[in-house]
Amino acid sequence: APDLGDVHRAKYLYWLFYAPGCIEPAIAQIATKMELNPVAAGWGDAQRVFDVLEAALEEGPWILGQQFSAADIVIGSGLNFAVRDFKMVPSRPAFDRYLDRCAARPAFKRAGEYASGEKLD
Repeated sequence: APDLGDVHRAKYLYWLFYAPGCIEPAIAQIATKMELNPVAAGWGDAQRVFDVLEAALEEGPWILGQQFSAADIVIGSGLNFAVRDFKMVPSRPAFDRYLDRCAARPAFKRAGEYASGEKLD
């Protein structure tokens, strides 16, 4: 995480909470085909949520630019779940590039081994 006085701290906190506050409700909206008033929903609508995320990821390589952070773990895991694992959210080129970078990280590979049962220690 960026230090308290770091100029990237606010952006880090924004994206850290964007996943549970916006991405996850948008995924639930898509999965349940729920019709919501975007003005009343705290996240707007799914299209807007993923448009905002796509624009941020275009700046890459990570959500904070050059610095990988816990926000990437939260955003990357949720996006991977929605786009690649369950195909609930249509992929976009920026999502694919970002998820490929996430998947190339050693910790992501290890987590996948544990999740699949390949590694049980």
